[in-house]
Amino acid sequence: MPKWLPEAAPELAERLERAPSVTLFLDYDGTLAPIAATPEQARLAAPVRRLLGALSQRHRTMVISGRSLHDLRARIRLPALLYAGNHGLEMEGPGWRFRVPGAAAVRPVLEGLLPRLQRSLDREAGVRIEDKGLTASVHYRQVAPERRDAVIRTVRETVAAFTDRIRLVPGKQVLELRPRIPWHKGKAVLWVLRRCYGSRWPEATLPLYLGDDRTDRDAFRTLGSDGVSVFVLSPEARAPEAHYVLPHQGAVEPFLRWLLERLAARHRGAGPAP
Repeated sequence: MPKWLPEAAPELAERLERAPSVTLFLDYDGTLAPIAATPEQARLAAPVRRLLGALSQRHRTMVISGRSLHDLRARIRLPALLYAGNHGLEMEGPGWRFRVPGAAAVRPVLEGLLPRLQRSLDREAGVRIEDKGLTASVHYRQVAPERRDAVIRTVRETVAAFTDRIRLVPGKQVLELRPRIPWHKGKAVLWVLRRCYGSRWPEATLPLYLGDDRTDRDAFRTLGSDGVSVFVLSPEARAPEAHYVLPHQGAVEPFLRWLLERLAARHRGAGPAP
């Protein structure tokens, strides 16, 4: 069972202290930024952005999100960060860029599917279809509760003819349309770790992954005991496979501040009790 933070902070601090280095992977929506009514309204608070900037100056730090890479980069605007958009289908860091082979080949399929999906959902108030280039999302958070099942059913029926190329992945009041290729956030994290540290990365760094949705669980499972997983609880999601849990999204900023202090203490050789 996961352990609650901050109660379990001394245990986590001890593991951070023993690690040869620490690499951070952070989800955006519901983690760094509160879930909002629309994707455009999910903004990064200035204190969280400052903490991210400070962390990324001394430790490899990646923000990994279902948002497009362009959208993610424009919202955060920190050049030292690594960025992973579309659940890791497209990633970049200082001096490098990567796109999963085969991801772009599904773009013509989405271009044919999305107008059909829009027509099917035209009469459903509150639905928003977001085209993210390599993927797309159908948001139904603003749909009346009694109509949500109908929206989900319509999306599934419309996408059914394309399931040889597209897979449908549920999230928090959203349905994700992704290329049917074997890739997820866990594989993206593993790719980055191998690129930065080589195949023996568990001997070189301790990855810490902070997320709030079922898409983040792929990373939790991939890292297993070689990493630290921290799940942000919400009324919509639970994560028994995480090592630690934060009680709500508002606890993320204090946790990042604590994390910055603990990691700074590593460089000083000592620090205050957690």
